[in-house]
Amino acid sequence: MTDVVSTGIEALDAFLKGGLPRGFTSLLVAPAGAGAEIFAKQFCVGNPGDKVCYITTDESSSDVREAVKAAGWDFSHVEVLDLQTEFAESMMASQERRRPSDEKPRVDPRRLIEGADSMDYLRQAKPAPGSPGGGADYLQRLVGVQSRIRPPDRVVVHSLDFFLNHHSVEEVVAALTAIKASTSRNGGLALWVLSKGAHGAAAERRLELLADCLLELEVTRKGTTFERFFMVKKVKNRAYGIGVSTYDITPQGFRLETLERIV
Repeated sequence: MTDVVSTGIEALDAFLKGGLPRGFTSLLVAPAGAGAEIFAKQFCVGNPGDKVCYITTDESSSDVREAVKAAGWDFSHVEVLDLQTEFAESMMASQERRRPSDEKPRVDPRRLIEGADSMDYLRQAKPAPGSPGGGADYLQRLVGVQSRIRPPDRVVVHSLDFFLNHHSVEEVVAALTAIKASTSRNGGLALWVLSKGAHGAAAERRLELLADCLLELEVTRKGTTFERFFMVKKVKNRAYGIGVSTYDITPQGFRLETLERIV
C-alpha cells in the first residue's frame, strides 16, 4: 500500500483510508467566507513531525500565529513565509520614494498589515512588473522554498490568488509544475488554495488538471442560514475517495460529517 500521511482532518483521513499518499499535490478551491484559510492551517499540523512551510499572502505572520494559537494547534515545526507584509512594506517604501514630501499617499499599504485583503489593494494599485513591490521575483521565492528547507515535508500556499495577480497564468502554472515535480520526487505534500471564480474558468481548469487531489468548498444559502459543503472531487489513481460532506468550522478547526461516496 502507498505510504499515506494525515491531512489533519480526521473524517477526511478516514474517507481517504489513512490520508493522502506521499508526493501528492492538492488544490483547494473555495469561495470567500468558506474557511479555506482555516483548512490550510489545519493541514499544516496534520503530522507534527513534518518540516512545514506555510506561505501566507492574505494574512501577516502574526495573524497566522494568533489564529493557530486560538485553535490550540502546535505550529512550532512550521516556518511562515509572510509575503503579504513584505509586499505591503515594499509598496509603502515605493510610494514614499515617488511622492513629494508634502503629498499624502492616496492609498496606504499599511492597512494590509492591519487586516485588509491584499486582493482589494491590488485592484486599486497594481505596480508594473520589475518595479518595487511589483512581484517580479515572487514566483522565484515560491519555488525557492523547496530548496531552502531541504526539502519540506509540506508546503501550503494560501493563496495562489496573489501570484495570479502578479504573473500570467502560464508563469504561475510553470512554477507550480516545478513545485509539483519536487514534491512528488521528495515524497512530501503540497496544498494550494485558490479563490473560486476569481481568475476565470480557463485558469481554474488548468490548475485543477495540475493537482493530484482536487478539493472544493461550497457555501449555499438555505433560508436564513448557510449550508457548507466539502467535496473531494478527484484523487489520482484511486477508485475510491470521491465524496461530499457538510462541514462546520469550530474553534478547533474543520469538523466534517461522515463523507459520503458519490456513485
